[in-house]
Amino acid sequence: MLQKLKDKILSSEFSKNVITLMSGTVLAQFIPFIFAPILSRIYSPTDFGRLALYLSIIQILGAIANGRYELAIVLPESNRKAKYLTLLSVLISFALSILSFFIIFLFSDQLSILLGDKSIKKWLFLIPISIIFIGVFNALNYYNIRHKRFNNIAKAQINRSLFGNILQLILRYISTNGGLIIGQVFSHLLGNIKLINIFPYKTIRINKLTYTGIVAVSKEYIDFPKFTLWGIFMNVLSTNMTNIIISKWYNLSSVGFYSIAFKYLGVPSGVIGNSIGQVYFQKISENKHNEEFVLKIFKETLLKLFIIGGGIFLITFFIVEDLFIVYLGDQWSIAGTYSKILIPLFFIRFLVSPLSMTNVALERQKVSLFCHSVILLTHIITFIIGYYCRYNLESFIKSLSLNLSLSYTFLLFVIFLVVKRKI
Repeated sequence: MLQKLKDKILSSEFSKNVITLMSGTVLAQFIPFIFAPILSRIYSPTDFGRLALYLSIIQILGAIANGRYELAIVLPESNRKAKYLTLLSVLISFALSILSFFIIFLFSDQLSILLGDKSIKKWLFLIPISIIFIGVFNALNYYNIRHKRFNNIAKAQINRSLFGNILQLILRYISTNGGLIIGQVFSHLLGNIKLINIFPYKTIRINKLTYTGIVAVSKEYIDFPKFTLWGIFMNVLSTNMTNIIISKWYNLSSVGFYSIAFKYLGVPSGVIGNSIGQVYFQKISENKHNEEFVLKIFKETLLKLFIIGGGIFLITFFIVEDLFIVYLGDQWSIAGTYSKILIPLFFIRFLVSPLSMTNVALERQKVSLFCHSVILLTHIITFIIGYYCRYNLESFIKSLSLNLSLSYTFLLFVIFLVVKRKI
């Protein structure tokens, strides 16, 4: 009986694709774990705080670097349209990169003050490069998903992770600061090179794509920038605003502790959740007109996420504080305390984030915008409460964890209604 069940699971296309993506993602996430005990001892919490501030900016801009047209790449039946969408996504990232350069050139002093760290000023000029690297990766990633080339994505993730960590380690002994940021920026380059070498050069002939075709697909899929762009912008803005708020209200070391806690608690979502989510997205996009099938896949995916996430986060809750001290060093004990507070939030996010792709696959952009608005509003309310109550950092994190957990639970119900075609 068990053998039949095992054979059925391993023989399904969905499971095979999840395993392929997960294996690459696991290795890509495992590589930083190897380097973490070294990097955490040669770089200070302040260095990691500055990296977190930089990442906050590029994650906000990177989320909109393609105008969200990259999400549409998997949808059209015509491969030619998919190629146009890929090219359009890349061109938008170049335009945003150029715009960001001029803004930084004119307002770098003001931006560094706004971020609460004047020393970050010189590193802001790497942001335009990051936008291009991330934008290209996003577009190629979804083009690979469309053609079920999950093996390509897995290899690109591994190369990006390995290259970035090696560079961060080497740069610490060449320069006294900035190694974490430089390594992060150029880690994306090798991931892009791997994707381009394996896939796009052979399949996308840019000289055969016309300006008229690009304009046509930009109009046909205009709902993606119109609705999902602002939705994801609000989502990443709300998440990354926390680092900026902590930097302004507390100090850069506190950003380092919080960001490390956030990073490692996000590993299950990064390794398992994203892999399941990408395959889930491809599967329901392909069968979006079959309501019964979509509901079946939704329920099966939610159950898998609940069982896997429940086991992982329950164990983590009891060992996380000691784990941070042993693994990263005594100076990171505070990060372990913050992690324990954030575990309920990360569990519910582990369930909701992969399933949120339902809104995109079923083209419910307005619902997606509503969901992101809820998260942003929750953050703003929490920030206001924290400001007027003069919370210390630990109390602020407790409030954030509780409020967001409730919001994500509500959004899970909203996604279920979308699957049932009730909204």
